[in-house]
Amino acid sequence: MAQRLHCLLLFFLTISLLTITTVSRKVHYKYKSSPPSPSPSHSFLSSSDIDIIKSLCAYTDYPNLCVSTIESELPAPEPLHPATVLKLAMKAVRSKSYAAKAFAKALYHNATDKAIVGALKDCADLYDDVAYSLHNADEALRNHDKGMVGSELSSVCTDVDTCDEGFLEFKLPNPMKKYDDLLAKLAEICLVIAQAASLST
Repeated sequence: MAQRLHCLLLFFLTISLLTITTVSRKVHYKYKSSPPSPSPSHSFLSSSDIDIIKSLCAYTDYPNLCVSTIESELPAPEPLHPATVLKLAMKAVRSKSYAAKAFAKALYHNATDKAIVGALKDCADLYDDVAYSLHNADEALRNHDKGMVGSELSSVCTDVDTCDEGFLEFKLPNPMKKYDDLLAKLAEICLVIAQAASLST
């Protein structure tokens, strides 16, 4: 009887060891064949490119937002220099203004309060004005018209602020506040970069 129990114990011990070894091999194979995905990086940027971005963003009140926003628009269609950095920042504002307009339109199509509908429609129009001003700023950059660059970027800041004022006038909560706050910061970043890089007056 004791011998039989001894044989059974050896049998179950052997099965357990085989199971552990098999699972261990499977886990090892899984991690060996599927390593963790590397975090995204902008390996195509040279150290001088990174320095240009960081040095210009350092002039702004939102350096971290500035750097992350510009990096999100990379790669650039041309060699990286101060004007390119400004264009990338402007591109981000344009993209956010399109998203803001789409959100405003979705809200006013479903709104019933006339004051809110009116304010949302005004904001949608102002987001169009933002895109138009950015287009003009692009043209001014190509023509080296520093005065026009500064004027058009200032208009972008004004348009974003005007959207918020439409709700304040009627003492209404601004459903566009999240978009407007971000757009206001990005528009200010564009203006500061343009001034820091002597691309505007």
